[in-house]
Amino acid sequence: MKKRFSIFIKILVVILIPFVTLAVQAKPFKRVLVISGGGINPGLALGMIAGIQSSGWMPDLVIATCGAGIGSIVHNAEKSTEASLQLMKSQEFYKALSEVKIETSSGIALMKKIEKAKDTSIYPDIFTNLLLHSPNSFPKLIKTTEFNTNSAHPKLILISSRSNFGPQDVGQIRNNQPLFQQVYFTDTETAKLLQGWKLPDQFAFPNTTVQKDTLAFGEYDLITAMRAGISDPYLLNPSIVDGHYYFTGAVDLYPIDLALALGDEVVTTYPANLFKDYEDVVFMSAFGFKQTTRALEAIQHKSVKWIDISGMDDLSFNPTREIINMKSGIPDTYSKYEKKITEQWKFGYDRGFEAIKSAPGAAKDVRTHLRKPINPKLRDRFSCENANEWATERRSSCTSDRRDGCDRYSSKKCTPLR
Repeated sequence: MKKRFSIFIKILVVILIPFVTLAVQAKPFKRVLVISGGGINPGLALGMIAGIQSSGWMPDLVIATCGAGIGSIVHNAEKSTEASLQLMKSQEFYKALSEVKIETSSGIALMKKIEKAKDTSIYPDIFTNLLLHSPNSFPKLIKTTEFNTNSAHPKLILISSRSNFGPQDVGQIRNNQPLFQQVYFTDTETAKLLQGWKLPDQFAFPNTTVQKDTLAFGEYDLITAMRAGISDPYLLNPSIVDGHYYFTGAVDLYPIDLALALGDEVVTTYPANLFKDYEDVVFMSAFGFKQTTRALEAIQHKSVKWIDISGMDDLSFNPTREIINMKSGIPDTYSKYEKKITEQWKFGYDRGFEAIKSAPGAAKDVRTHLRKPINPKLRDRFSCENANEWATERRSSCTSDRRDGCDRYSSKKCTPLR
């Protein structure tokens, strides 16, 4: 009896081996790098890719969102990280970025617009009178505008969101239909892999205005795709592609679920800090969820390696406020721009290089103050009252949320334990 059972098991193993092998090989990529945006810092993504490759970890696929798309398309089009950096530092690239201008300089006018954004019963006013204005396209400075399909070069996915409503709908009562659809721009082969992908049921999306079905396009060029993914609601005018309005890749600023579905190993940027109140308001108005909530959800993943990007805000070209008016963050001279791009690249290189040495899920090795809460019910709200459950301590010297992790929702101050 035992002998017959043993023979049966052996036969079963032989039959199942091919199916097990297929399951193991089901993912189309081995290594996936996810670079989230979060500011105008085009040199950051370039440096990050260079640092990761120098550490010996060569990605097969790069997924970029928002501003990270600028550096990512340059890397995708150029032959080497050195050539990519030289192009990014060029006078021509500086001139192209300088075309992004302040559209509404009045801080008071912007605050009124954001205050109106709190009314989520109407279609949001995200088409005109925004903070920044950019041309609908950028000059074709890169060597090729086609998505690179060379097997020796990582493939690229750029995330965007297509609006299901237009300027004519602004201010009217919303219907029950989704307002946005998530879009993936890539090469034709990778686009086929993304067909039928649905957004997972995530903690941050119970009341989302983004439909679950996604779109994947393989017929558009790199520059069109990049421009389509950088327009944050209320911040930058949307891109218009074939009659449709396209907004930010921050519709999924942390596409870790997609990366894990496509690849065996995932390295991704760790949220640098909690989002400001007005940022949560504008994303709630457009997409139906707070980016802070989404960030706290994203860091629950334990099987990815994290790239620490805390401190990058100090190197970005983000707009700043002077008294009551807004000022562009693009350097006013080329020499300042070249210096800043070099600093962004070095920052990205160092953080990318060190990330590969960390263990998957090792958030404790990340410098940023965001941490995985012990109690998952606290993901939506960090405060000093639940600080002990976030492994934090109260400290009177804590003065800045961005630097020290202070509680933004209370007059009390606290900071996470380092």
